[in-house]
Amino acid sequence: MLHLNNLYPGFATIDPLGDKAFPCYFTRAPISWNGFACPYFPAEVAKAMLEDLSKVEDAGSSRIEPDGTFVTIDPNYPPDQQESRWEAEVVERDGEEPFPLYPVGSWAWCWVEEKPPSSAGQN
Repeated sequence: MLHLNNLYPGFATIDPLGDKAFPCYFTRAPISWNGFACPYFPAEVAKAMLEDLSKVEDAGSSRIEPDGTFVTIDPNYPPDQQESRWEAEVVERDGEEPFPLYPVGSWAWCWVEEKPPSSAGQN
């Protein structure tokens, strides 16, 4: 389980989608995979990002399971390795209801942490 005090808001990009930055959270204790960022996304952002990726040639497809788990299918991998599952990580926050974030592509895809766009709001 994560705690909101151990996260900070940011933006992540991924090469197939160019400069399009997706709002997300990162851990304060830096976590990376092969030098790439490991973001956590709100469900709405993960869904929009996967819809954008589905329009990229050879990027595969995705679906959302009834329990909210995001599933991606990448045809570029062997059949027994094509499916990846991204379950919710529950984030606790003091005095408020916990909320889910999804590490879609973390520890597997080449995410890059970006500085907030100049038009982005403050925390």
